[in-house]
Amino acid sequence: MTENPELWDLIERICFVTIGWVLAVIGTPVIEHLKRNPEIKKTRIALANELYELQYRLALTYYYLEIRYGTFTQADAVWLNEIVAKYNGVQVIENIKARFLDLVTATPAAFNALLLAERGTPNASLLKKVGLTYLDSRITTISWFRSDEISRLTVLKNQLAILNEIVDDSRYFYNLTFQNITDENHATAANSVRDAYRNYAKTTKVVLRVIKELRMRGEQN
Repeated sequence: MTENPELWDLIERICFVTIGWVLAVIGTPVIEHLKRNPEIKKTRIALANELYELQYRLALTYYYLEIRYGTFTQADAVWLNEIVAKYNGVQVIENIKARFLDLVTATPAAFNALLLAERGTPNASLLKKVGLTYLDSRITTISWFRSDEISRLTVLKNQLAILNEIVDDSRYFYNLTFQNITDENHATAANSVRDAYRNYAKTTKVVLRVIKELRMRGEQN
């Protein structure tokens, strides 16, 4: 077989061009991924901390609302105790862990007595608007998260928006109870405040479940 240097030279050039093109196509996403990965990891850690703080705050809010306006059960106490017992952040309330341990381990009669001691009069200040400042500031990086993470974060943001709308409603009706209105309208406004508290607690429970899912998935990354 006769060798053809020119043919081999052409083949060699074609090979180099092809390999270069393949590396350019494959390499760009790889390089981009390598650049993004540290930023994604950093954002996940910071977001996990923000969710950790919000989870504790809302767990206690749910507790205070349910014992006053809902049907707080010992199963609820066990569920919330999983959050409270593990919390060691900046919002920690003295003796709260001991209180939940008492609720979890109490007899039915003692449990009801503990709840009765915690109940108080309606207070509009129980409801606070909530948000995720860090999440809002990292929208671009979060767009690089997995689709399932983005989906859960979207659900979370929507539920937080609902909570804040409930806060606005509760404040409106609470202030209305101090206005010069008929007894019938006063009763309607007072009932609307209680309904707002119950709706806030109901939505808070959804938020807490979403946060738990997000934190569990974050720990798996």
